Amino acid sequence: MSTKDDIPSSAPEPTDEQLMVAFQAGDHAAFATIDYRHRPGITGFICNELYGGLRQNVDDLVQDVFAKLLEARDSYTVVYSNNYVANFLYRTAFSLVKDHLRRQLAQKRDCRRNKLPIHSKLIDGRGAERDAARREVADLLEYLTPAEAEAVRLKDLEEYTGKDAAAALGIRQTTFEWRYLKAHKRLEQIAGKLEDEGPQ
Repeated sequence: MSTKDDIPSSAPEPTDEQLMVAFQAGDHAAFATIDYRHRPGITGFICNELYGGLRQNVDDLVQDVFAKLLEARDSYTVVYSNNYVANFLYRTAFSLVKDHLRRQLAQKRDCRRNKLPIHSKLIDGRGAERDAARREVADLLEYLTPAEAEAVRLKDLEEYTGKDAAAALGIRQTTFEWRYLKAHKRLEQIAGKLEDEGPQ
């Protein structure tokens, strides 16, 4: 008759570090165990960091986290400290989320910037953006009245100040500024209409 002492005790679960060593030796099931063990926690962590976020974004980032662990296999050295692999996974997840949010913010800024009126791009734009706005203005001058086109040409293309442009035209500066702003309002309307119509 068997006693309690005769029943073999189950082997303890291998640690993440032991699994990584086994994975380095070619045991792919060991990596699958790490994935199974930590994927739910990593998924929840990324969801929280993205305040929910699109499911596709969350899934992609989770995959990237474990891909980083795969890449780290050959460089992994045995560290007999608790939670080393888990810490690696969560640090990687945090870094990837930060990069993702940074890219999203940059994309939103680009979208807002692309929607700025031509006048704002001329005033606030830099480099290629400002040059592109100047070319756009030059292409649209033909749609303005002669007086409006001259006001825009002097200030935007010749870079006269409002005072100098008014003197060159022999009109008061307030009259010039009113004409210039009216011309730009027409330019924005024309540019929007041409964009809606698309290439002919």
